[in-house]
Amino acid sequence: MLKMIGKPLLIGLLMFFSFSLKAQFSVPVSVGVSKPILDKGAGFHIGVNPTYGILPRFSVASQMSFLNTRISGSFISGEEGRNQLTSALIGPKWYLNSPEHRLRPYLNVLLGAVFIKEFPGDSSVQSRIVFGNSVGAFIELPYFMTGISYETDGNLALKVAYIFQGK
Repeated sequence: MLKMIGKPLLIGLLMFFSFSLKAQFSVPVSVGVSKPILDKGAGFHIGVNPTYGILPRFSVASQMSFLNTRISGSFISGEEGRNQLTSALIGPKWYLNSPEHRLRPYLNVLLGAVFIKEFPGDSSVQSRIVFGNSVGAFIELPYFMTGISYETDGNLALKVAYIFQGK
């Protein structure tokens, strides 16, 4: 069984590394504000999004982020509290135009794991790990990025980032 999987896995890894050597690498570091969709409240977002450009209009992006939201009134219970989300996500990033353009809008869909820690009003702390996502629309300029995304647990996040670039 291992021999059957070994050759395709080795070929896949070699292809990935050969693409990676030609790929453009960038690391946007973002900060932002968040707003729960159903609850009353606000929060902040910080994140790092290492990205590998594979094709002129396609990249593979990842996200390691922290989102802290203060809830001033829960939609269902009306309680106050706080939520913290720590994410590790990966997925595609599609640019809507070619690299020659200075202004590059793009869409991304990132999936992965999210650790959620909830601090409800007067109840005990609740923690869980869930399948998470971040779906967004952004505009990228040389060294800067801004946009909005829907994050796991029903938060909209408005983000700005500085982009560290490498080749």
